[in-house]
Amino acid sequence: MFKIREYKTGDAEKIYTLFSKYTSYKRDAAFWVWINRLLSEKKSIISVAEANNQIIGHYAIIPRNCIINKKTYRTGLGIHAFVDPEYRDSISIFDITSHAYRFAKENEIDFIYGFPNQNYRLVQEKIEKWKKVALFNAFEKDANNFDPAGPIFKWELFNLKDFDKIFILNELAEEFGNSNDIYFSKPLPFIVNRYLYHPQNIYQTWLLKDIDKYVGFIVTKIFNSENEKRAHIIDYVLSPEYETDTLIADFEIKFSLVVDKFVLWPFSNKFHKSLLKRNFSESGFETFFGIKFLSESAKKATDDILNFNNWHLTMGDSDAF
Repeated sequence: MFKIREYKTGDAEKIYTLFSKYTSYKRDAAFWVWINRLLSEKKSIISVAEANNQIIGHYAIIPRNCIINKKTYRTGLGIHAFVDPEYRDSISIFDITSHAYRFAKENEIDFIYGFPNQNYRLVQEKIEKWKKVALFNAFEKDANNFDPAGPIFKWELFNLKDFDKIFILNELAEEFGNSNDIYFSKPLPFIVNRYLYHPQNIYQTWLLKDIDKYVGFIVTKIFNSENEKRAHIIDYVLSPEYETDTLIADFEIKFSLVVDKFVLWPFSNKFHKSLLKRNFSESGFETFFGIKFLSESAKKATDDILNFNNWHLTMGDSDAF
């Protein structure tokens, strides 16, 4: 027999052991505490299935704040829905997620968002009544196909121990981090913990300087696939006096001799137009972005939330990058 319950202290090791056993990703103690305790001011909402004193199923929701028309909504990123293959005939992931949704609603979460794979998105849409915001492809461009003009910015690699630079990072985030679009709030602790404290050190965070002033920051990632090396923009903040075309052009110049291909998300309607202008093609991997409404307040904003053109959504808003 198994039971489904809320997370309790002592489960963490059993959870990351389950993922380490069945997935190819590095899921250890460091990753668990990073994603479940450092990425939000509140602890993750976690539901588990237990049998014979072992964790055999899991689903977590990371609390985030989302700004819609200048109003703050309490939201959560749904991650790591999984059932031990040996128990999939006797337990459904739906039983585990339903438990988490109830707990999230009790904790006054307005809506849950996520980026499920092709198999799980069918469960979410048909059974769990998630709503599709968008199904989009990443934009790609060969690294040898770029305009050599520039660069515009001086890129300064961030040093976490330099608190003068942390001060600058905070100033940039506070001054330019807000948007007229729908976006997930990113205060300084989130930025530092999400990108600079990732336990696997997979990002590079840069301050962008134009002549004598800092005008933004950018988080990049180099990903090695089987056949090629790719460069991503994971997140960025930029002064509105500069066009996103300029940021993308500088990114291309910075990484043109390092990677084979640039692969970017259409972060916003404006960013989308810049990618097309820079001759990116909409030919990359597919991503589903969905919403699970929980509160009446969120449901009243349905039309705004389900219009992808209203969003500023970065790769860093997902757990997949």
